Amino acid sequence: MILKKFPEDFIVDEVFKRELSEGRYTIFKLKKTDYTTPGAISEVAKQLKVQIKNISYAGLKDRRAITTQYISVLNAPQNFKFEHPNIELERIGTSKGPVSLGDLEGNNFKITMREAENLKVKEKPAPNLFDEQRFSTQNHIIGRHLVKKEFKLAVDKILQFDESKARHLIKVLDKNPNDYVNSLRQIQPKMLLLYVHAYQSYLWNKTVELYLKQNPNSKQRQIPIIGFGVEIPGDLEPIISQVLEEEQLDFRSFIIRQIPDLSAEGTNRELYIDYQNLKCEYLDKDVIYLEFFLPKGCYATMLVKQLVENGSSGI
Repeated sequence: MILKKFPEDFIVDEVFKRELSEGRYTIFKLKKTDYTTPGAISEVAKQLKVQIKNISYAGLKDRRAITTQYISVLNAPQNFKFEHPNIELERIGTSKGPVSLGDLEGNNFKITMREAENLKVKEKPAPNLFDEQRFSTQNHIIGRHLVKKEFKLAVDKILQFDESKARHLIKVLDKNPNDYVNSLRQIQPKMLLLYVHAYQSYLWNKTVELYLKQNPNSKQRQIPIIGFGVEIPGDLEPIISQVLEEEQLDFRSFIIRQIPDLSAEGTNRELYIDYQNLKCEYLDKDVIYLEFFLPKGCYATMLVKQLVENGSSGI
């Protein structure tokens, strides 16, 4: 099975619920093809002649895809000309505040799977696991170093694997080679925090895998994402304790006093994906087309992997 062979095989449309009103923030619909969200935002900032920090959005969208999402721009120019072969920008209106995660209800997906011969789609409970794009190759490992206050190791990994952020570190390290904390502070806190969140996601997957081994027929419930201040239900304490012990952590590890913006609270996440409006069409012997809605924070690629089975029975 191949996902995202072509960008048009993976279409994502954001379901947005912000009410428009008079305000300093201009709301735009951003459509991109085979382009990252940060890359598209950078291009918008460049052409509108605004600072990137004045542009807000609810979430990152897949690169190898055609995606539509909503962004806000503080004090955007009234008249501008935006041209780009992979990005479209449409003015929707204005608002009193910036776009945030709270404005996102979820996403509608249209997915074409290729080389899917002998595969069928079967509706069943699907654990709400974070998928590989959350981790990249090193994001959760860098996050682990940050949580453990191993700042030199975190810097070394960023220099090796994340060229876009490495240039910010070098500005400090060229003058003070051992000033790892200050070099990390040169990266936008929101972007640096992605590493810590990736590590929390890794821990959540680990927690869920252990829980489902012990409770394979569990019904929908919330499972804690480990961080400071999170409450742990009594039946999950042994599992959470095992995860923390294996990682050599405690809850206060997620308070990072050297870089307070990286401190990460715990929260809760639904055990199973609440997918809705699933439609399936077999276009050819090896091509399957799917449509569905997912709440925010769920991974369509993970859902597809879990619903697709070998065999003759399916929807």
